[in-house]
Amino acid sequence: MGFIKKYGIGIAIVLTVIACGKKVKVPREFPQKEEMAQILADVHFAEATLSQSRDLYHSGDNEIPGYYRYVLNKHELTKHDFDTILAWYSAHPHLLKEVYEQTISILSEKEAQFATKPEDEDKKLKQPFKAEQEDLWKGERAYKVTKKDTIDRCLPFTLEVDSLNRGFLRLVALYKFDKGDLLKMAKMRMVAAYADSSADSADYQIEVSFTKKHGNVSLTIPKDKQVVSISGCLLDHDTSEVTNVNIEDVKLLYIPQKEFELK
Repeated sequence: MGFIKKYGIGIAIVLTVIACGKKVKVPREFPQKEEMAQILADVHFAEATLSQSRDLYHSGDNEIPGYYRYVLNKHELTKHDFDTILAWYSAHPHLLKEVYEQTISILSEKEAQFATKPEDEDKKLKQPFKAEQEDLWKGERAYKVTKKDTIDRCLPFTLEVDSLNRGFLRLVALYKFDKGDLLKMAKMRMVAAYADSSADSADYQIEVSFTKKHGNVSLTIPKDKQVVSISGCLLDHDTSEVTNVNIEDVKLLYIPQKEFELK
């Protein structure tokens, strides 16, 4: 997987600049050093996984936070919790140094595990999600969108699903706008409705271009939720004047939680 090769430089820099300080105990409510090392290892693992799957899912750097959200959910932390905890460790360099040393050890062990896998398993690991992903999309794979095809400036979709839980949803498609289109803003929107009547939503701004551009929007399913329906807009735009857009290769991917586990 090359975790150390990819991230070792950054970790080494952190270790280099960390100075010795007066030793203090980690607050009881904070993750202790071993747990903090595992959290940081999960973060680095998610980054490495994203770098391998980026072409497959047509994502960009702006999608990395989605994987961070998965790690935070796994460890039952909010972003504020994580920022607060990391800031505290950063203020105590000797403890952060110990944490990063353990993080490197965890990643090294994980990398060694991959290096000793049989050749056929190694091929699967190089495509981490391909075997387990499920494409939920039931509609057309391609659309020629004109003004009459959108309702309230939205090309809607709705899909009932069978109680999906603990995983990752990603809606992807290719977009090409016709020359002369007056659109200045376009976006994708996905809404996941849960069995408890709550919901989460996410938007992705599509680049208005006369050449094909990828669009994708992602949601992490919280571990205590069950998705019963997915809806949204393949195209949500800002004008009622002219809308001529070609949409291709539409997919709605569900990636089970186990595909992100760092064991």
